[in-house]
Amino acid sequence: MALHGSAFLALFNDFDPARDEEYNEWHSREHVPERLSVPGMLRARRYVNRADAQFPYFTLYEMDSADVMLSQPYLYLLDHPTPWSAKMRPSFRQFLRIPCRGIASAGEGQAGNIAVFVFEGGGEAEWAALCERAAKLPGITGVHAGRQDPALRGPAVAAAQALSDTPTYVLLLEAQEAHWLAKHRATVEAGLPGLRLVSSREYQLMHVLTQGRPAQ
Repeated sequence: MALHGSAFLALFNDFDPARDEEYNEWHSREHVPERLSVPGMLRARRYVNRADAQFPYFTLYEMDSADVMLSQPYLYLLDHPTPWSAKMRPSFRQFLRIPCRGIASAGEGQAGNIAVFVFEGGGEAEWAALCERAAKLPGITGVHAGRQDPALRGPAVAAAQALSDTPTYVLLLEAQEAHWLAKHRATVEAGLPGLRLVSSREYQLMHVLTQGRPAQ
């Protein structure tokens, strides 16, 4: 299933494990619905991998465009946290946000397992062909690629940091079961010669929310 909109935000984070249950209640019941109240924020998916010591949580926000992160409704939420959000903020630990302009998306469905690759270098010409090929591999339901949007500047998106001055790409590989991700990892990486793999992580789906669900 193609991603909604023309941009996405790949967000990795850690959180104080002593507050893990409250974090998940807050994130699904208030934080993500609040973000989806912003015009242009279309869908969010929450993922987890408790074996990942650095970034056990991954959230994928699908947007009309990356400019949504510079819009007044979005900035208002950043500057006016709810009491619950203000209480939770100090317990966040590591963050990595990569806002991307979508460059390719292919597949016929949404799956419960996802691999998130971050690459540096190269151009965009090979991405569409790779996504089309990879989406036809056994067990794969969707393949999506985006390039970090360098147009996002200013303190409001300071945490949406560039990894380097080299072009940065995010590749999302969705699979029916986790073993398909392991099986096809080498094939996917080989399809992108000349790029440097910065990181790859695997997650399981926790929750999907769409625009229009009211914050609680």
